[in-house]
This record gives sequence, structure tokens and C-alpha cells, in this order.
Amino acid sequence: MKIYLAGPIFTERDRMYLDYIYKNIKPIFPNADIYVPHRNKEINDKTKCATSYDIYWGDYNRLKETDLLIALVSGDMPPIGTTCEIGIFTQMIDANPSKKLIALYDDCREGYITCQNPNVAAAKMSAMQKEPGENQMSYVNIFLTGAIKTHGKLVCSSQELFNALKGDEYHE
Repeated sequence: MKIYLAGPIFTERDRMYLDYIYKNIKPIFPNADIYVPHRNKEINDKTKCATSYDIYWGDYNRLKETDLLIALVSGDMPPIGTTCEIGIFTQMIDANPSKKLIALYDDCREGYITCQNPNVAAAKMSAMQKEPGENQMSYVNIFLTGAIKTHGKLVCSSQELFNALKGDEYHE
């Protein structure tokens, strides 16, 4: 099985989180070839000069071989490269439905979490409508959410991700 772990790669924190996810999925898929883009030094060693073509074709060719795309889309804005990888991969799923997609969006401001109590929700909404900059809800692009949910699954914690990956749906 070939797995592609997509997510933000440009800060130490981002790479550490991808490494954490990797370390937790490796025991679930002990024989899998797991590709983590920031570890591909041919195209992501920033002391070298990979062109946009090198990066695109390097990752695109890996996506073509991928059986399971695990995409991290958390944060104020999902990573643009990751959203492109999801878009490309959903088209590959259309051509080969045996390919799988699961995405992690673990923002603690998610409305379904913060607004379960109707009285609290009403108070939050009222406060948000009175002053600029008081939105306490997260936002993920609805088109991206639709692409993920149409072609795979969206989970909201790393533990939910690990539990889902242990299920039969993601094993050959």
C-alpha cells in the first residue's frame, strides 16, 4: 500500500506535526510506503533550487501511485498545496474508486463543538454580530469540504484519524 501524507511543510511546527501523524500511522500500516513531502529532499530541500515543475511532477507522480491520501487541512487557511493535492486526487478517485481519501480538520473553534448548547450559541452569535473581529467560529472552505466528503472522510482530531485508519475501509 502507498500512502501520501499531505499537509503544511514550511514551519518547524508543521513538519513536527506531520512527523507525529506519521509516527502514529506507521504502526497501523507497518508495510506501507508512506510518502511525506517534506522528507523528499530532491524537491523540498530549500538549500537547493527545485523548480515549480520539479515540485509539481515530483508530488503528482507520487499521487498517481497513492492508494490512500491523508490530508491535514487545519488552520486559519488550509494549505494551498494540500488543497491542490486533494483536488488532483479526487479526480484520480473518480477514475479509480479503490483509492481512498481522509482529511483531518482539528480546529477547536469548530461550530458544531462550540455551539452545542443553544443558549451559548445564541449568546455567541449575538456578540459576533455586534462587534467586528469577534467571530469565534472556524471556517474551512465549503468547496474543499464538499470535495473531501464526496470522495472520502473528514475527521476532527488526530485520535479520530488514527481510529478511522484502523478500520477495514482503509486496509487492503
